[in-house]
Amino acid sequence: MELADSRSLGGYIAAVLADEAVDADTRLPRRGVYTPLEHRRALLPDTTVVRGARGVGKTVWFRSLQVETLRSSAASEYRLPALRDPLVAVGYGNLLEPDLYPSAADLLEMTDVASPSEIWSAVVLKVLGSPVMASLTSWTSRARAVHNDPRVVPREYARLDREMESEERTALVLFDALDRMSASRPVTDRLVRGLLQVALDLRVGTRNIRAKVFARPDLLDSARFTDASKLDANRVDLTWSSTSLFGLFFTTLGNGGGSDAADFRAQTGAWRQGLDGRWRSDVLSADQSAQAHLFTKIAGPYMGSSIKRGRTYQWLPSHLADGRGMVSPRSFLTALRQAAERTSTLRGGHEYAIHRDELKEGVRFASQGRVTEIEEDLPWVPLLVRPLEGLQVPLAQSDVFDRWRTQDVLGRLEHMQEPRISAELSEVRVGPRDVLDEHAVLEQLADVGVVTYRYDGRVDLPDVYRLAFGLGRKGGIPRVAVN
Repeated sequence: MELADSRSLGGYIAAVLADEAVDADTRLPRRGVYTPLEHRRALLPDTTVVRGARGVGKTVWFRSLQVETLRSSAASEYRLPALRDPLVAVGYGNLLEPDLYPSAADLLEMTDVASPSEIWSAVVLKVLGSPVMASLTSWTSRARAVHNDPRVVPREYARLDREMESEERTALVLFDALDRMSASRPVTDRLVRGLLQVALDLRVGTRNIRAKVFARPDLLDSARFTDASKLDANRVDLTWSSTSLFGLFFTTLGNGGGSDAADFRAQTGAWRQGLDGRWRSDVLSADQSAQAHLFTKIAGPYMGSSIKRGRTYQWLPSHLADGRGMVSPRSFLTALRQAAERTSTLRGGHEYAIHRDELKEGVRFASQGRVTEIEEDLPWVPLLVRPLEGLQVPLAQSDVFDRWRTQDVLGRLEHMQEPRISAELSEVRVGPRDVLDEHAVLEQLADVGVVTYRYDGRVDLPDVYRLAFGLGRKGGIPRVAVN
């Protein structure tokens, strides 16, 4: 397996990955959706809860299931005939679509007239076209109608179920962006709990109507209810193995377009073209030895002059993993893009398309991006971690608490969590529970993968967060300099 000259390949990698770097919250990847083996069960209509951390692809699948061509492609690749012709509706998402589903402000108003389960039952009936909702013009009036007549929901579920059965179809109602339902954590917990109850009711009470809920682990853990365990058998964790991450990388290169993509495919074995026009290599998507061999051609075998510093193939995902061992595909591609770009511009003539030292720079850059995502998604996290800047991990828990007390961090956290609502969904965020309990707050940082615990109780940060937050580690990648 021989590749084109390293400088040309490095430029191609940087260009393709830059073009691929789109905002998954509002747009889909430009070259279709990659289908890692681990995600197959998540797309089954009977899988009710799809659990995953920030950036693992929940919103990509949420949006892809709404697009017929992408849904059909996934049905073909995963051999899931049930995905070919469902009735797909959206019950909640991250875009401002008040005609499709309620906004955060609508939900707050609806809580004044109905319980959370009644609210989501009204949403399901509306998005599936129930005639009892046809004359009602506001989300509040729809919730009130369900509250005032408890017979409406079971009657309409049964009617819709029979309708779907006669058409030999499944109605699939999708829910995403649950953290944007309210700025108040207790309100969000109640709404999520009510949504899960409705999803369970559909699962056990109908044959042909299913809800699919995409959610972060922390939201699900705090929204447990009496029968929640019944959903566990219909829950899938959305994860990425190292094999799938490299498969995504190689597949992206194989679909870059033009002669460079054709050359890459010609030089890297057998590829096939799917029904959606996307090129796929079964070997480079699933064979670790083939992946490691190819990545060695791209980035060299070792992170140093010998194996003592680690093999490049294993090193990259291990340094991008969060505290739960999860790697965001966005971070993975960002690190490779930055490494290829720096190598092609700063190290002309290098024998590989990616220099091992630039791979470290790529991890630093990806760390900055990951922390930016955390700031946008969970603004309470940087409030807790930034006071630790300049310290070296692992840290005694007492050192963490001392920094928090000195800067009144928990007091500021309590103020951040005061109930509020905004018409701008970007300002609506979920915060931690037990904001005045130091140990509980630290535990919640571990829940979202920002910190880990050593065997002796000391606190550590994985590199993907440590670097950009400005903490050091003896013998590790130097932290990002903070101006």
